[in-house]
Amino acid sequence: MLAPWLKPVMAARAVKFDDYVMPEIFKARGGASISVVRLLDWVVRDVRPALWDSAGGGGLLFASAVGPVVNLQLAQATARRREIAIRSATGAGTGRLARQLFVEALTLAIAGATAGMTLTALILPRAPRTLIRSRP
Repeated sequence: MLAPWLKPVMAARAVKFDDYVMPEIFKARGGASISVVRLLDWVVRDVRPALWDSAGGGGLLFASAVGPVVNLQLAQATARRREIAIRSATGAGTGRLARQLFVEALTLAIAGATAGMTLTALILPRAPRTLIRSRP
């Protein structure tokens, strides 16, 4: 079966190349063979299980970090129902309330991202060089 990108003419040329040129090149090497491997498969050949483990660990860490944040946001929204009801009763429109909540959430997100990047900038240079070199 041909690869989707390989046209029949190209396949015929490839077979002709293998039949006539390759045996001549590899006679001196004791019958060496050629195998075609995708670049991605070749790059991650030995570390694929470790990459899957790292991805799974990262997913679990993400899930364990997101759960409490969502819980806190729901609790905060429940606690602010009264405030939002009063603001709505005093004439604040839906757009204004949505804008206020969006600005508050954006401010918290920017503060959290800044804190995370600052901690990363402080911790990463102090990481042992041997650990960084041993990672694939």
